[in-house]
Amino acid sequence: MSIGVQAGRTADGSLPDMLFRTHTCVGTGQRPPEDRRAIWNRLLAIAREEQIAIDFARYTLEQAADAWDAQASSPQAKVIASIAS
Repeated sequence: MSIGVQAGRTADGSLPDMLFRTHTCVGTGQRPPEDRRAIWNRLLAIAREEQIAIDFARYTLEQAADAWDAQASSPQAKVIASIAS
């Protein structure tokens, strides 16, 4: 889950959903660029080590309205829009 300026300042979660899981908290806030780079590299390493796969939906620029609709309906995936196909 993402919590922050872009995702919002709060997040709801239920205890049963959090039981028996590994939790990692990474914050960037207003850190200097070198700190953000180190955090990003750490996240990439964790993703590789744990073989994390991210669900995503890809849209073209012509499908921008569909992409906005998908994001608003919370597709449980990252929405990616590209200008060039």
